[in-house]
Amino acid sequence: MSSIKNIFGKLNLLSFSIAGFVMAARTSAFSSIQEEFSLNYTSISFLVLVSGVIMQVSTFLTGYSLRRFGYRLNIAFSLLIFGSSFLLIFLSSGYPMVFASFCIMLFGFGAVVLSLNMHTGVLAGKNNGPALMKLHLGFSIGALLGPKAISFFIINGMDWRFVYIPAACLVFALSVIYFILPEKKIEQEDEKDLPGSGPQEKIKDTSAGFSTIDGKTLKKAVFLFVVIFIAGQLWEYGFGTWFVIFCRQHFSLTEITSSTYLTIFWVCFPVSRIAAGYIVKKTGAVSLLVISFLSIFLFVLAGFGFSAPLLFSLTGLFTALIYPLTMTLMQQTLGRERSDLIGIISMAGGFINYLLIASAGSIADIYGIAAGFGSTALYLLAGAAASVFLGLLISGKKQGTAYEVK
Repeated sequence: MSSIKNIFGKLNLLSFSIAGFVMAARTSAFSSIQEEFSLNYTSISFLVLVSGVIMQVSTFLTGYSLRRFGYRLNIAFSLLIFGSSFLLIFLSSGYPMVFASFCIMLFGFGAVVLSLNMHTGVLAGKNNGPALMKLHLGFSIGALLGPKAISFFIINGMDWRFVYIPAACLVFALSVIYFILPEKKIEQEDEKDLPGSGPQEKIKDTSAGFSTIDGKTLKKAVFLFVVIFIAGQLWEYGFGTWFVIFCRQHFSLTEITSSTYLTIFWVCFPVSRIAAGYIVKKTGAVSLLVISFLSIFLFVLAGFGFSAPLLFSLTGLFTALIYPLTMTLMQQTLGRERSDLIGIISMAGGFINYLLIASAGSIADIYGIAAGFGSTALYLLAGAAASVFLGLLISGKKQGTAYEVK
């Protein structure tokens, strides 16, 4: 990889690490916000829902913006919006301002996530699987530090908002760097890095451009990706939303103990993503995705069967793999230049994901928290099935096309 591409790769990793830090700090700040403004759980849920929907709109718009303006400028502007929300949060004095700031934060975050994932995939070419695992490893490490930073400020008698000041400084600095780095030079060097210049050489690497599959197959692939996206994100976000409540009510654990089990879930992410960077080269993305979905489901069944909250926490080992594997497969199957289509898939899956998370709460009100929390695991089977069908679809088109996905 060229020196310029190396610089962008490191910048992407640092930017995504800060994003992980900020988003984890945001989750930890909810209890402080609830206490400061005397909010009920419905108010917090409404904030999460509205900001989450705004994030999906941002993802959709970013998909088209990437096609029009390129990666560098999109990342720079995304970071600028993201960082601006930190300053607004720091300056906020009332709940409406906090609400608006969090919505702006999620708009920026949606743009940052898609831009960095697509750009990293482009830089890595055929090796986008391990590269995306490394990128998400950075996010996981940042996410581990976010809650600790919030706790540090609160323990030392400072306002929780102070955590966003150093993050804002770093994000603004990164935005400036992205603005001034030469994107054209990268595109030229990227051309040189491709294996040969003939049409047969180029078509071997789907990540080098557009997908070669026909329209009918493309529609099937898009549908399967939406199902996979929903199943994976529903479990991850549903776990973060309901697990502590589930542990307190179902296992009669204290809030501190329940939070410890949630921490174990997040600790699994960097551990798993370090290993997966090597494993995916051997197994292929599709096989590892199927294994991840089925493993989570079996761990959930065992957790209920043995009344063991630790088994639920350990699903983080496999949950950590689903999003980067899905992004890898979308780029390999649809082509790296289809950021618009990947944005649509992410938005559609995201909308349905938030609706299903809300429905889990309704199920919990009627049948109990175990049924509500457990309902999010049922979709894991749909994710596994969709992954299998995707693998068959890809292998069916492998002859004479660009596919090299195992």
